[in-house]
Amino acid sequence: MSKIRKLPSAGAELASNQAEAFRPSTLLLMAEEDRNTIKVSRKSYYADNVWDFSADNPYLSPKSSVITFSNLSFGNGTKLTCACNRHYLAAVKEYVYSLIVNPPYTRPTLSSICQSMRKGLRNLLLYMWGSGLLRFSDLTEADMQSFTDSIARKSNGSGGVLTDRTLRTRIYGLPWLYEQSRSGKLTDGLSVWPFGECESASEWSKSNAQKVMDRTVFTTPDMPDEVAIKIIQKAVEEIEISYFIEEVKRAQASQKTIGRKMIIQTSYGKVVCDTRKFPWHKFGLTSYWDLHALEERVQTSGYILISFLTGMRFHEVVNIKKNDCWIKNTISIQGGMRSFCFVKSTTTKLEAVPVLTEWQTVPFIEYVIDALKRCYRHGSTEASSWLFSTREGGGRLGISTINHRLKQFVELHDIRFSGELWSLASHQFRKKHARLMIRQGLGLMWLKDQLKHWDIEMTKGYGDLSLYTELQQEKFALSSEKYAELIGGQFPIIGGGANDLNEIRKVFSGMIASEKEEFLNDLPKKALIEQTDDGLCMYRPSKAMCGGDRSNCRPADCNNSMVPALSLKRTLKWRLTENARLRTFFIKEPHKIAHLDDRIGELTKLLQQLESVGGT
Repeated sequence: MSKIRKLPSAGAELASNQAEAFRPSTLLLMAEEDRNTIKVSRKSYYADNVWDFSADNPYLSPKSSVITFSNLSFGNGTKLTCACNRHYLAAVKEYVYSLIVNPPYTRPTLSSICQSMRKGLRNLLLYMWGSGLLRFSDLTEADMQSFTDSIARKSNGSGGVLTDRTLRTRIYGLPWLYEQSRSGKLTDGLSVWPFGECESASEWSKSNAQKVMDRTVFTTPDMPDEVAIKIIQKAVEEIEISYFIEEVKRAQASQKTIGRKMIIQTSYGKVVCDTRKFPWHKFGLTSYWDLHALEERVQTSGYILISFLTGMRFHEVVNIKKNDCWIKNTISIQGGMRSFCFVKSTTTKLEAVPVLTEWQTVPFIEYVIDALKRCYRHGSTEASSWLFSTREGGGRLGISTINHRLKQFVELHDIRFSGELWSLASHQFRKKHARLMIRQGLGLMWLKDQLKHWDIEMTKGYGDLSLYTELQQEKFALSSEKYAELIGGQFPIIGGGANDLNEIRKVFSGMIASEKEEFLNDLPKKALIEQTDDGLCMYRPSKAMCGGDRSNCRPADCNNSMVPALSLKRTLKWRLTENARLRTFFIKEPHKIAHLDDRIGELTKLLQQLESVGGT
């Protein structure tokens, strides 16, 4: 009689999983042996010195899903997990466990907890070790004052001004330690508020900073247009390397089917000999590492182009999966067909779990995605589901890896600004995307949707006020060029401002070269020149007949109007004829007739002025 193994029922299996996943909400009065048997995650127990939550949170990077207690080192070279520091380790584990299982009312995310381990908690433990304090409860108000003073005295590592943002980072997570202690969730906790008379960590940071940064102020440097153009050009060129990479990998794959390995005895001992040596020299390469370097360059270029042309955050770009990440919708608009393209990925910004979202982009990005996929064919990373995967393990690329490669990209292509290599970082692409979109006329509400912001005030910081300053600078530069053409040239000018310009020309002709340059640079400060339907407008409010409304422009009479009389006669006559034709067409509509009569009068005056100056 054969034995039949009975499968557990669904209810029994559920009960088993619940028992395995059971985590008590408090560890108070629990023996160390019992604590060590608690399963804190699918992969880790309380006794482990590495708590791995990657299986519980597959959307998070290893840096944000793995808590490694041994990463904290003290001044004598010992780690937190050494036997001599077991008192610190016990307190830290209990505190971190309470944040995960029984969190404070702010409910910090796992990634925030991981970050606090590297910031506020680390700094506090280093202070306690240096002061000979063994327990959190040993810290007095004087100790906390001394600790926060030492944090505030430490200079900015980058050499810049010490801002409230920097200070807030150094103490990140300490309010949670006090809150958990006050709530009676810890055996050993803080008995004093860390920030003295200040009611919050933010208030303490602002009161001790050399400079307070407003929420809407961004420290990400603005990428100049010339730098952006060169970066895009080089990235587009490097994407083409993907064809060469695929060719080499295809050749490798075909050789592996006929090759073999064997163990041979050498003077160094037994080694594995590969009888399928690949002829790298045939492809202009010396080894596999040359090919790997080319793959990294394609990855970096793909990241640059996708970030530039979508405005996605770093984690949103690396969350793109190889399959089903591209959407193309074709719709009918006013009898014509238009296509709209989207990149699909997930975002965890202000979200407890990843949210599937779409970012509109240009059709070229589909080519970029195909190029990235091409590099993975016939390779070990082909099985990974991520578009931006690592060489080993198939995980997603990290922020430090991308920023390092971006610096290599700049050095490789010698991308400079003001004689120095441009310091390229990942978030600059998002900011530049926002500026480009506003230049193209995209409204703030639409930009807010593209950048996936919750608050439009945040969107304004990306492109509104800062972009206004840049556009004003461009207007000044353009006005200087226009003034140089108008004043330095001898071609005839018509319009209400022709007499003013002729007087300026007389003064300008009597100046020396240095005076002319200073004079031209000073003119835009008094009045900017802008293009209008009938010519140029040197807008001066006191002399404007339009009241600031371009639709009321009177070019023949307004002292701000200047129209170069070059190749103009034919255009003016055609416009006069068209307006006269429209007048007969709208004969029964008095408002339109009045407007057309007004335009006919202006065009007639301009033609008369053109005849008087001998214009063409």
